[in-house]
Amino acid sequence: MQIVLTFMVIIVVLAGFYFVQISKDEEGVEEEQSLSDEESAKYQGGTTITPETYIEPTEPPEEDKQALVNTYITSGPKEGEKISDTNKISFGFKEKILAEGLEGKISFETKIEGFDDDWQKTSAKTRTVTLPSGPEEYTFFVRAKVGEAVDLTPAQRTFQINTSTYYKKLRIGTHQIKTSSRPSLVSLNTQLQAGEEINITGWRIKGNQGEILIPKGVEVYYPNSQNVSSDIFAERSDKLYFYSSTNPLGAGKHFRPNECFGFLTESFDFNPRLSFDKTCPKITLDDISYLSGTCQNFILKKMGGCNVPDYSDDLGILFDNACQSYIDNYIAENLNYSGCFENYSADDDFLEHRLYFFTGRDIVSQYHDTLYLYDEDGLVVDKLQY
Repeated sequence: MQIVLTFMVIIVVLAGFYFVQISKDEEGVEEEQSLSDEESAKYQGGTTITPETYIEPTEPPEEDKQALVNTYITSGPKEGEKISDTNKISFGFKEKILAEGLEGKISFETKIEGFDDDWQKTSAKTRTVTLPSGPEEYTFFVRAKVGEAVDLTPAQRTFQINTSTYYKKLRIGTHQIKTSSRPSLVSLNTQLQAGEEINITGWRIKGNQGEILIPKGVEVYYPNSQNVSSDIFAERSDKLYFYSSTNPLGAGKHFRPNECFGFLTESFDFNPRLSFDKTCPKITLDDISYLSGTCQNFILKKMGGCNVPDYSDDLGILFDNACQSYIDNYIAENLNYSGCFENYSADDDFLEHRLYFFTGRDIVSQYHDTLYLYDEDGLVVDKLQY
């Protein structure tokens, strides 16, 4: 009997120990579950944040939740616009205050991407700028500022300047309509640097009435030569004339005058009547001192200005063989295009800063029109409204 009681006591003790252990295990599971929930809240993107590095998230400042000021572009090139007739652009803009009670000085900052290195400050509500010549894309940005508050999302426009690389380097100057007594005329002026030259052959001058294709021409017009035409190069200080008449020198013989071209007007009928230089050696008293007084007086009076004298009715000269010989030799050697060319073609200033083209085409309207000058790529170099 005692053995039985002892056995039952042992069973009761063991049972008590078992239930105590089960209770502790359940408490441990609850603690682990609680820790797991807390740690799961500290995951970011699948990476566990340890208690040492975890930072409790905070709400952003109220001023960052909404814009305080906004900026609008009110005028200027449209988005994606291609500007082909000018490289001078203007933008207008304004601000709009979004935060009630926001006060302070209103100003703007602008930047043209592709042109400006940094933001340009201004109190004006416009910006006008002349951009470099040649095709290029730009983006204009503008942001308003009110006190220390700045528009964090600047307004912007992207546009393209599509003018010629030579924009404004040649300018359309004068124009004249055709009349019964004169042909029409369009002139060009160069605005080039010293030593700069531009091949203008293949360029076009165009208006509503038609267009002129700038042809080849003769840079140096040689006497007694075929004078093969070549590309024409415009230089600094050049002035170019385009007449609707035909060329008396022959088709394709558009030319740059020189010191001797005045002698050609005695052989060719230019329309309109043009005035060119004539150069000849100056006659001094030493040159003619051996001649008679009558001859000397005739030469000094009649042969000035490189003009060929007429002594057919002057008996004093007709009976003076030495005088006639001097006059005839001087005329043959100097008072003609060939002689002048031989004497002066090596001069540095032999060629003039003028070019003449006789196109046979009248493009000048008697009404209002716009003339455009295009380069060989069809890009605008200049325009003239009249």
